[in-house]
Amino acid sequence: SKTSADPNPRLTLAPQPYIKGAIGQSIFPEGDDLHWLNDAPLPGVISTKPLNAVVVSHSILTFLDSEEPNPKRELIFELEDVDLAYEPGDAFYITPQNSVDDVNFVLDRLGCLDVADQEYEISVDGDEQSAEQLFPNYLPRKSSLRHLFTYVLDIRRAPTRSLLRFMADSATDDTDKRRLLELCSVQGVLEYHTYLRQAALSLVDVLLAFPSIAAPIERFIETLPRLLPRPYSIGQRV
Repeated sequence: SKTSADPNPRLTLAPQPYIKGAIGQSIFPEGDDLHWLNDAPLPGVISTKPLNAVVVSHSILTFLDSEEPNPKRELIFELEDVDLAYEPGDAFYITPQNSVDDVNFVLDRLGCLDVADQEYEISVDGDEQSAEQLFPNYLPRKSSLRHLFTYVLDIRRAPTRSLLRFMADSATDDTDKRRLLELCSVQGVLEYHTYLRQAALSLVDVLLAFPSIAAPIERFIETLPRLLPRPYSIGQRV
């Protein structure tokens, strides 16, 4: 590529680390006291308190041979004792979670699978006032690495250029480092959009493609976006 031929790609500054993590000896108990996304607000959402629902029917509305990448689906839910005013045209936000296989792969690849279920406490690093301002409100201060990478952090979205930059800095193989720096450089914007964004590559794909990435897990916790709920329009209330 043209980018590969450039001996001095122009790079944005790597974000400065601002959190540190400590792994405890005890297994972290998943429970109701751990609030979803730390009760962080979501724009346009009336309540961030999760509702329990049972899927009683699921059907795909688009034709099987349709070329549409995102098929339309109809889901029928049974809500449990919900006293909530809603009508057709409103939306329920479905809370997703990352797959067990993806989470295990990422944690294993980052050398943390054996401590994934132990208590993990996050605190600010460096200048406390500045770090507190940067600290995401959706991150629980105490949980487990498995909880963070299953319910809180989006590991399926295409990695941002900031994420690529610190992964490049950590790569121990010169070829891996060079290619990652190209993709997050000013000259590599087109390649980044073509090879990562349009192809919908995920963190899992990048870690597979560049096996020498060796960044500390705290950098991923800082930089990965939060796992947002998916809105589904309400068709009718029965």
